[in-house]
Amino acid sequence: MEESNILNGSSINFGGCLNFINTFNTNLNQVIALQETTFKQCKSNYLGGAISGLSYTGLKNTFFIECSSQIGGAIYAIQELYNIDLNQNSFEQNKAYLAANIVNKSPLKLKILEILEINQMNSNDKNLFTQTNQYLYPGLVYIIRLSIDVDGEQHKEYTNNNNFGNLYQLLVSPSQNFISQTPTQLYSINFPFILWSARDISFNGKQEIELEAIQIYLAQLYTLKESQYKIYNGCKEQGMEKVYLDKYSSTQFICQYCEQMEVSYYGVCQQCQVEYFQQCYGNYSELKSSYWRSIYSVEPQDIYYCSNNPSSCQGGSGIGNELCNEGHVGAQCLNCDLYGAYWNERFSNVGFFQCVKCNSISSNTIKIIVLLTILMENIAVIDIDFYLHQDFTISYLNLFHIKLIHQSGYTFFFILVLVFTLQSFKLLLSLFKLLNFSVQT
Repeated sequence: MEESNILNGSSINFGGCLNFINTFNTNLNQVIALQETTFKQCKSNYLGGAISGLSYTGLKNTFFIECSSQIGGAIYAIQELYNIDLNQNSFEQNKAYLAANIVNKSPLKLKILEILEINQMNSNDKNLFTQTNQYLYPGLVYIIRLSIDVDGEQHKEYTNNNNFGNLYQLLVSPSQNFISQTPTQLYSINFPFILWSARDISFNGKQEIELEAIQIYLAQLYTLKESQYKIYNGCKEQGMEKVYLDKYSSTQFICQYCEQMEVSYYGVCQQCQVEYFQQCYGNYSELKSSYWRSIYSVEPQDIYYCSNNPSSCQGGSGIGNELCNEGHVGAQCLNCDLYGAYWNERFSNVGFFQCVKCNSISSNTIKIIVLLTILMENIAVIDIDFYLHQDFTISYLNLFHIKLIHQSGYTFFFILVLVFTLQSFKLLLSLFKLLNFSVQT
């Protein structure tokens, strides 16, 4: 091609102005010679802003101006090109949003990065995906995330500029398990992906089968196979249930998560009673405060109201002691953790079904002993003669306030001793009450 001007060309896939990709024979070498030719403002969505699919080229005095694509802003080559002389040609303001502003050095590499389950209950980006470690379940929708490697660099970060999205249109002879329509919650996803759901699956009596191979054409034919993932003949035991598509057949089914205020612990979704539960979904059920259970169940006969001391049951999503306030253990959280077996600290019974830390009791005991010592010392050092002839006011530790004007010093002294003695007995009674745990243990 000589002395040509190609302007404002565009393509939804490859080569905005010239595309030499042969979809019927991907191994066919594509050779072109260009001289005194200008490509300006050519663009494509994926590969090669101006030209795509070259395996050999001869360029001389050729101009590439303001061309753009995801990979290869000016040219995308399906083989490494050795004969492009940048000094004999002009490349101005060409842009590759992902990699290789002018031309790629070697063909891109494509592989499966991970497979994630789409949480269809969410309408926003938060918690949109759930990690899939091994099994894929019939009826659930999965996003197969692809990894693109260009010239030895793996690309994982994508923006609105280098956006790939759903590559369904590039699949070769896709089965009914691949999904062409992109859900609205995935519109903002920029990395390259394929949507898949087990709709047309035959297990033939097997418990698990291999995930089908994916054939995708991205300037070249790629066959993607990942042995890590299996399709499971059944559903998760918790959080979902099996829904049969044909009431006369047990082989055609889909897996379906429990809806709001429903939960499944044993393969069947059950309704949660709002009287007992704060929220329920999947395999998560949260009891309200003042309720207790010993097993994961939402059956009313398994839920108990903590009638003796409702405040000892804090509620939550657990079972047994996990539902108790600190220090409480046992059925309906009625007991105290006397030996620290669960709370890692010793607790003692105080009052009716109340638990207090033993180290708090020890601390209070020390304070009371110190207080009594101070009281007795003050009684011992009272100067009787001082109180025989003067008005006085006694205010001690906020325990009492006495003002006496008396003619007899001895009478006052005995009154003072009596008051101190009564206050001491009051403190001792409190001490014995706090030390009640020692009698129990």
